[in-house]
Amino acid sequence: MASISVIVPTYKREAVLVDSLTHLARLVKVGDEILVIDQTPEHEPATTNALQKMCTDGIIRWYKRSRPSQNEAMNVSAMLARAEILLFLDDDIVPFDDLLEVRCLAMRCQGCFVH
Repeated sequence: MASISVIVPTYKREAVLVDSLTHLARLVKVGDEILVIDQTPEHEPATTNALQKMCTDGIIRWYKRSRPSQNEAMNVSAMLARAEILLFLDDDIVPFDDLLEVRCLAMRCQGCFVH
């Protein structure tokens, strides 16, 4: 399976962001990544601590931006992403367990890549 950069642009989300990232972390495989483009000026301490721990533990790559812009966040993340496939997700989701496999399968069926 091709590698996936799961990209989560976020703005002013707290516990729901941490919950979403926790769920996503269960889905990524070796070679995949979760890239968080954070446009929140200042998080609650609990959120900051959770994001810092996820970053330190290698669960996420956390990139802070000072100016909120969905378009810029998506463009920056596309440049920062390391994987073959970019999957943009909202910051308030609970994904199905097979989300990444189904997405790769859909792209393969569409002829987007061959592996």
